[in-house]
Amino acid sequence: ERATRIVVAEATAPRDGRFIEIIGKYHPLEDPSVIEIDAGTEVHWTNNDNFPHNVHLLDGTDQTVNLGIGQRGSITFDEPGTIYYECSIHPQQMHGKVVVR
Repeated sequence: ERATRIVVAEATAPRDGRFIEIIGKYHPLEDPSVIEIDAGTEVHWTNNDNFPHNVHLLDGTDQTVNLGIGQRGSITFDEPGTIYYECSIHPQQMHGKVVVR
């Protein structure tokens, strides 16, 4: 299984490839794509497309983060569990899950 590590790096330090802490994994080739994180981690999404998107949680809370063109939004996941999400504008193409440890 191929996964990408999610790391935290000091923004003011030179970019020498070192990281401070591994905080999760991202599995982009799975369907749905999977983000694995520890509880209390904030996940950021950035819209690099030419049209709006959003992140809509499918956990019963109806929480949605709207992402206009070039905008970034975030959600902090405090409780362990699996939370599915989608772009409610493009749900067939854009969906995934966050696994909170």
